[in-house]
Amino acid sequence: MHYADLLLHIDEPLDEGSAERLTGVLEGLPGVAGARHDPHREHLFVVDFDPGEIAPMGVLEAARRAGYHGELVGL
Repeated sequence: MHYADLLLHIDEPLDEGSAERLTGVLEGLPGVAGARHDPHREHLFVVDFDPGEIAPMGVLEAARRAGYHGELVGL
């Protein structure tokens, strides 16, 4: 496995509960090794993923299915 990082910007402000819920959604995806949220940058998640198992758009689509609006940010 070869992991990469992606930066996910969520449009809605995320309180602690919302951030934990979205972290669980993202970390439950096949090919996602972890999702990190910094409460000082409440709109951003860094997601460690295996591009051989899931595409960046798959991560974004999972966030959208969970009710969030957002976009991928180029690193």
